[in-house]
Amino acid sequence: MTTDTVDPGTFVWFPEGMVQSHGATETDDVTFLFITNKAFDIHFTHLEGEPMPS
Repeated sequence: MTTDTVDPGTFVWFPEGMVQSHGATETDDVTFLFITNKAFDIHFTHLEGEPMPS
């Protein structure tokens, strides 16, 4: 996985079913707006035994 930096207000699109990561840190927050055409769920994959994305 690659890590890219985007500016505030930037539109970011992920393919359906892709594991996503965010840029929040212990000192910096992140805000998401999810737009979807079907039900979705959030899974914290690193808590389910999968490694955290780098």
